[in-house]
Amino acid sequence: AGTGPLKQYLKFRAGRLLARKADIGFHKHADMPDLLRSGDLFVHCSIADIESVSVIEAMACGLVPVIAASELSAASQFALIDESLFPGAALLARRIDWWIAHQAERAEWGEKYAEYTKAHYSVEASVHKFVDMERKAIGE
Repeated sequence: AGTGPLKQYLKFRAGRLLARKADIGFHKHADMPDLLRSGDLFVHCSIADIESVSVIEAMACGLVPVIAASELSAASQFALIDESLFPGAALLARRIDWWIAHQAERAEWGEKYAEYTKAHYSVEASVHKFVDMERKAIGE
């Protein structure tokens, strides 16, 4: 998780409720793939996020995202199915429970998310899209 205004409160609550220590803060870019692959899901709770690179990184690592549905965030555009979106905290818990209870679907959709990310957001795919946009702009 990032370091928003609820950081201290969330650390306190997590310390009382979780068996594993919650790690709230930023991580080195080089450590992110291994950190992401160690998880079961990627929960993106932010309601205001312009670029949502963290969601793309998680999807590329094969994690199924569970994303806050917010008009102020670009992240919700990355959800491929409804089970990857939640409009409020109550539904977030149900979405997490559903994915944990449906391990086969989570594995299947993790692969689909990784393939989708490679096809649409890899450097190669992005370069092709940029060149296409450039050609269209200059009228070729």
